[in-house]
Amino acid sequence: MAQEIVTLRVSGDRLMQCAGCENACKAALSRVPGVLTADASHQTQNIDVAYDPEKASIEDMKAVLLKAGYQADAA
Repeated sequence: MAQEIVTLRVSGDRLMQCAGCENACKAALSRVPGVLTADASHQTQNIDVAYDPEKASIEDMKAVLLKAGYQADAA
């Protein structure tokens, strides 16, 4: 299994404000098949995601975060 790490940066109207927001982003990403780990920081607005690129794409991750209310792009 190949593993890659991407940093997603939350931007837009709704930013991560607290640990609850971090947990919401991590929970959303955990539902994407192929996402192995997600580490979110409301202080930097970054989410570091380890994933299997054969099963998950950055677009998949961005879509699930958008459904959770957070706009993100690869940093």
